[in-house]
Amino acid sequence: MRFDFQLPSRWTAAKLPSDGRGLVLQAPGPVGARDRAALFLLDPLVKKGSLAEQFEAAVQTSLSTVDVEKRGAVQPLSSAAYPGLLMPVRVRVTEPDSATTTEGHATTQVEGRLYFLLDAPTARLLIVFVGGPDALPRHQPVLDAFLRSIRPTDEDVDSVIASSPYSTWGD
Repeated sequence: MRFDFQLPSRWTAAKLPSDGRGLVLQAPGPVGARDRAALFLLDPLVKKGSLAEQFEAAVQTSLSTVDVEKRGAVQPLSSAAYPGLLMPVRVRVTEPDSATTTEGHATTQVEGRLYFLLDAPTARLLIVFVGGPDALPRHQPVLDAFLRSIRPTDEDVDSVIASSPYSTWGD
């Protein structure tokens, strides 16, 4: 199933790099490390087990390569287009080898992540908001509007009115 959404004003959309399956939406820039923000829309998941079990497995997989500083409680999400779950997490990430300080040491940054798993009728949608420490307060209205804008795309219709060439994602 495919899903459509309203691309937030001035945000850009692109396919995930490399073998990534899904889309990344970037907040308008330039912004500093504290304000940067992105939304990762991963390909819809086939429903497997309970919503809570699938959410926990997806979050665990995502966090397996970073240092978790704090993991918040799973909370119900009712203000989106579909019911679901959310979880706030604070992680410490190390920048790739090419991004080093003048002393030659790799840099690390603290970032906030909000994981969402929406329970659509035929699939589950995993979305991750990633940002610097000041990003969520700055982008909360945009994030809320984005989550409410998600809807299924009628696959029988050849042309979909979309806000971006990438505003539809899924199989």
